[in-house]
Amino acid sequence: MTPSRGAPAGRGRPTSRLGAAAAPSVLVVAVGADTMPGRPPTPPALELPWWTAPAAAGGAVVEANPPDGAAAVAALAHLVRSGTGAVGVGCGPGPVAPSADRAAGRSDADSDRGRGDSESVPAQAAPPAPAYAAARVALGAARRAHQGIAVRASRGRGRVALPAKSVEDAETCLWVLADLWRRRSREGWAVADLMDQGHTGRDCAGLLDISPSAVSQRASAARYVEGRRLADLAARHLDALLRA
Repeated sequence: MTPSRGAPAGRGRPTSRLGAAAAPSVLVVAVGADTMPGRPPTPPALELPWWTAPAAAGGAVVEANPPDGAAAVAALAHLVRSGTGAVGVGCGPGPVAPSADRAAGRSDADSDRGRGDSESVPAQAAPPAPAYAAARVALGAARRAHQGIAVRASRGRGRVALPAKSVEDAETCLWVLADLWRRRSREGWAVADLMDQGHTGRDCAGLLDISPSAVSQRASAARYVEGRRLADLAARHLDALLRA
């Protein structure tokens, strides 16, 4: 039997047994308002089109959909730098829209009962998509993690997967990055910010009114090169979760 024309075998979006296209995987970053008393959910410098507005007064979780791993890592850098508390990163199928429980104004406690690495998502009238459920579980785990960051992934409704090796690798990179970011001084951040914008060491010296050798010393103390490589590695791990 001659195969019909169209996408090559093994290519294209996966389908279910009923033939419907499976929902693509997305990343969700969840920040718990209870972990950042008196602070905004994002620093003023974080102006990204994919970052959702804060939940209404009394809302306990702010959720956002970064377009890829690099955007997620960049957002985490801003959140850690601003002193934000726990941050959960979830990956799994789901629409790029707020989860049903957030839209309904339910509290974080309603969504995170029984937190842990293998929690069952509580039964709801309209359960959140797997990516959002994973982000909520990650947020619960992040509250107990030393670095305040956790990553979780889910491939279906009802139960959030334990951290597989690929998830653990992404989480480990983010833990090391968070520690590096928190140790970076204000002077180190000033140099790092300019270098991230594409400025050379000589440019930084002129803009900061310091010597080129001082720029080199600050970049070294800030572990700029190590941070960039770790950020790229973490982004690749998160992107791999999207393709899994």
